Amino acid sequence: MPTLGQSREAEAAIERGLGPVARGLIGLTAMLASGLFCLSSSAMSPAWSGYVMAGLTVCLGLACVTRGRFRRFVGSVVGATVFAASLVYLASQFAHGEFVDDRDGPSMVSAGFFFGVFGLPALRFVLRNRFGWGPPPEPLTDEAAPPETF
Repeated sequence: MPTLGQSREAEAAIERGLGPVARGLIGLTAMLASGLFCLSSSAMSPAWSGYVMAGLTVCLGLACVTRGRFRRFVGSVVGATVFAASLVYLASQFAHGEFVDDRDGPSMVSAGFFFGVFGLPALRFVLRNRFGWGPPPEPLTDEAAPPETF
């Protein structure tokens, strides 16, 4: 189990962000994926889903190559979309799905896993960054941290 000190190190690394080469490469890949989503959206059913994915990948690309308030805004747009999608998936499975699907299809367990792994961290990101409004989020401090135990 990671200690609180390791959590602070991870939080500091996340706040520093990626290096310029990695950010550029991920941003370029996201923009290329956006173009592919636009080109293939006419073959998708429904077609608007391809345009939504293209918009999200554009936001991901912009979040990679920008800094500051704009980066927090587009990151929050992606985070809010991921949280909303995970919440809709979870609600739909509770309303009409099976508890466990033996063929790896949609189920309440899969929806709960998706919500816990993607939805809740996305919500945390959105709440910390507040769509770019206000000051940047504060990293964890020693005063706010409980004492470490072994």
